[in-house]
Amino acid sequence: DVLDIRDAAGEYATDDTPESSWNMDINSPLLRLALRDHWKSKEIWYKDLTTSKIYDKDLLPKVPGISQKSKMVDLAIVIKPHRLGPLWEKISSKCSEVAYKTVNQTDATHVSQTPIAISGEVKRAGGDKAESFVRLATWVTAHYAHLQIMLEMSEDTDAQLPALPLLQIIGDRWRLIIAEMKLEKGQIIFHSDIELGSSKDVLGIYQIIASLRRLAKWTSKQYRPWWMKTILGYDEESFIARTHESSVGAAA
Repeated sequence: DVLDIRDAAGEYATDDTPESSWNMDINSPLLRLALRDHWKSKEIWYKDLTTSKIYDKDLLPKVPGISQKSKMVDLAIVIKPHRLGPLWEKISSKCSEVAYKTVNQTDATHVSQTPIAISGEVKRAGGDKAESFVRLATWVTAHYAHLQIMLEMSEDTDAQLPALPLLQIIGDRWRLIIAEMKLEKGQIIFHSDIELGSSKDVLGIYQIIASLRRLAKWTSKQYRPWWMKTILGYDEESFIARTHESSVGAAA
């Protein structure tokens, strides 16, 4: 798998291969390698967002000239609850309460019940880095705006919004950007632009996989508990304990 990814990235970097091929043959396999087995069993997975649009223009930054294409990114690491499991049922119930029946800033049905934690934008080799950043900034602005709407519906209206990691993938190069909402200033700060690795060499691929696993751990250990407590109103440990008790009681 790793050698196939390396060879494809080396080929695609020199022949102007479109983003769709980068996603199909390199980026998706990398995400699967990083997240399958351990993290997938913990309800952390990834989703394709290439056709997912922000559901409401009011979520967008107040900047003239934002085009429809600049409102879309390519992929996300998400909380993906087991279908018909207890968390899936709670999220399904929350969807019925919110606009457009989704827990995300997009109304795309395939992610309506999988909370987005980390978003990523992909460009072909030599792609426009500035345009890539504009898309990420637009998308994460809508993400924060949607989270604020959901906070207003929750019991914990004073909760702080977490910093959100973003992946900027241009050809074989993966970078991490951190977005942080400063509510008192009404603005988002971007910082920690970190090189994660290159998919053109084996060492770089393993560096990317290691980074994705650390991001999956953050999603599982920090973002998911925050999201459950703040948006759903459930402390994760108590939720797991109650779920276990209910299962034992049903079995008895």
